[in-house]
Amino acid sequence: MICSAFRITRSPNGKLVAHVGWLVHFAPPYAQSYYLQIEHTTIYPLPDGMKPVEQKDLAQPPNVVRTQGLTYSGMHEFLSGLFWSPDSERIALIDCTYDWTENRPGAMSWGDGKESNRRCSVAIVSRSGKVTLVPLTSVPFDDVRQMRLSWTSEHQLSVKTRSLTETVEVE
Repeated sequence: MICSAFRITRSPNGKLVAHVGWLVHFAPPYAQSYYLQIEHTTIYPLPDGMKPVEQKDLAQPPNVVRTQGLTYSGMHEFLSGLFWSPDSERIALIDCTYDWTENRPGAMSWGDGKESNRRCSVAIVSRSGKVTLVPLTSVPFDDVRQMRLSWTSEHQLSVKTRSLTETVEVE
């Protein structure tokens, strides 16, 4: 069974739609890593050196999750909505990557394993797949979950939490 896309956001010029890609219900946790699409093209995350890839039908996205033994590394979870830049060229979001280790081979649910090594960043993704990551290492996770993003111009992103406001300059 397939879960419909969520976090659907139309670009300011009204020509494009960005969304979190399809996630398979009841798939094992390592198969539920998030990815960002514009229309039918996956733009983030992508393996090093790969350009955005159009997904025909229900084809699987490019695999960025690495496996070593019972540990799956580099899984992605988007915590915020998707925020288009005013020129419809970039999308900002909060992306947390983490690892998940199965308690036993073939685990099929979150309770059959343990999450570790969570790292969060503001990801600014261009339509061409170029990514700028702004690590949120000094921000408590509860604040990351409440973080708000907003574009103040085509090249400036405002990042706000309960205790701080920062402006990120974007090329």
